[in-house]
Amino acid sequence: MLKTLDILIGVATVMLLFSMAVTIVTQFVTNLMQSRGKNLLEGLAGLLRQIDPSIGREVAEKIAKTLLKHPLVAEANGKLGEVIHREEFTTLLMGLSAGESAATLEPVAKKALDDLLAKNGINDPAETLKNIRAAGLQLEALRPDLANDVRHGMAILQEAKSQFVAKVHGWFDQTIDRVSSRFTVTARIITFVAALIIAVTVQLDTFALVNRLSVDDQFRDAVKAGAQKVVDASQKASETSSGKSAPSATASPTPTPDAAGAPIPASSPTATSTATATPSPSNPATPSTSTPSSSNAAATGNTPPSTSTPVPTTASVQKDYYNLLSTAGLVTLPTDFDTWWEKLTAAKIPGILLSALLLSLGAPFWYGRLQDLLKLRSSIAQNDATQRCIRQTTQAPGDGSGTPTAVVNVGVGGEQGDINAVG
Repeated sequence: MLKTLDILIGVATVMLLFSMAVTIVTQFVTNLMQSRGKNLLEGLAGLLRQIDPSIGREVAEKIAKTLLKHPLVAEANGKLGEVIHREEFTTLLMGLSAGESAATLEPVAKKALDDLLAKNGINDPAETLKNIRAAGLQLEALRPDLANDVRHGMAILQEAKSQFVAKVHGWFDQTIDRVSSRFTVTARIITFVAALIIAVTVQLDTFALVNRLSVDDQFRDAVKAGAQKVVDASQKASETSSGKSAPSATASPTPTPDAAGAPIPASSPTATSTATATPSPSNPATPSTSTPSSSNAAATGNTPPSTSTPVPTTASVQKDYYNLLSTAGLVTLPTDFDTWWEKLTAAKIPGILLSALLLSLGAPFWYGRLQDLLKLRSSIAQNDATQRCIRQTTQAPGDGSGTPTAVVNVGVGGEQGDINAVG
């Protein structure tokens, strides 16, 4: 049982380390492609066409792009915004039409927007915005306990009662749900492609890894001993990034489920009245926080570190693991293309594809599984040690009350006879 758990711990540790690289590549590609912003742009353009079907697709996309590039919405360096609130969407559209926005529309797009608002009950966007601001100030004076977004929403409902506001409030959340779903699919595709590239690049064969862990006790012990270091390093990095102090070695572990409910991935985007897109399969650039216990360290054969013992960094642990796997011949870095190509045989292809599938689950998933396996091994190791101690202890036969009981000789039937018979 312990050997099987050690094999699973080794596989989970290796997948966690390489899935961290997959997460970095996925986030870099999604940011480079502006995938979140583009999916949001497409969703807002569809919402505009739903409000007024006479608007052409190209014009609707120009209006949506102008909104997402507005200084109050855009990301750094003028990139498409990734988040827009329902109230922001409503007031910014009226501001573009009234000419009160920092962004401007082309004449054709502006006329289309003016027509959209006029057809849906907003004949004077400038006056409507003025009334909304006045109502917002009045609500703030009367109800300072209300949140700002609540007051803004109430002011819009009070001063801009129209089909335009009704359609936006009726379809905005559903539109963002679909935007989130499309982005999730895009992120999963990017994650799998990144996982496949990394698995092929290092020739990570899951079947070879499992076989080596099964037959090589020394290698299995080395991989198992580093599992707790990986958890400690991830915990230290997470605590440092959040500005918290390092955890005590005696604190009990508190696993946090990842975004996928497992899972991740990572976390799929949350559908609220705020338009935002967050990748779920790998969301998780930073693993969920939990504190390793001393029993986990005992399960791996390591002495629990004291609070003054420096915790290794994630980078150093990754480097040590990569060197260990490279020395064992389980990964091949493309430093020498001829050697790398010679080692890439057809027998490795199934294992590499399986590795890509496992890596695409994301770092949060494997971080959670590694914590679960370490806790399970700790419990089994403690029970096994207790039972072994009982077996190795000399005990007088008895009924539990301390009084010895008579030994009963059981006769053996059949042709063998009873060797205890007398006479």
